[in-house]
Amino acid sequence: MERIDRSNDKINQDICNAGKAFICLYMEHILILIKDGFTKNDIVDRLYKNQVGFYDKGNDGTNTRVLAIYRIIKADKVIYALRQIVNSNYTISEQAKVRAVETIHKIEKGSLRLPKLD
Repeated sequence: MERIDRSNDKINQDICNAGKAFICLYMEHILILIKDGFTKNDIVDRLYKNQVGFYDKGNDGTNTRVLAIYRIIKADKVIYALRQIVNSNYTISEQAKVRAVETIHKIEKGSLRLPKLD
């Protein structure tokens, strides 16, 4: 996966574009799907067809969310984004916050690996 430079301000915009709860609930799942070789379009289709915890009227909404998460991953800012959400005053469910903290711990311990960036 190609690395991109992205400022924290741009990452914060990506957080808003994807949706805070969506990032918390689906970051780990998306990272696993990427590791397993799924394309971005495959991921969008899977998430759109199996919406839980979010509702997108059309595939375009899910595509916007996934593209924002891809930018976060490619900028190597996954932990930053999750911590921004967890440590902020954003109103999201406790379940989403717990999931974000679990994802951070898995990345830090190495049981969930981020894609290699070139």
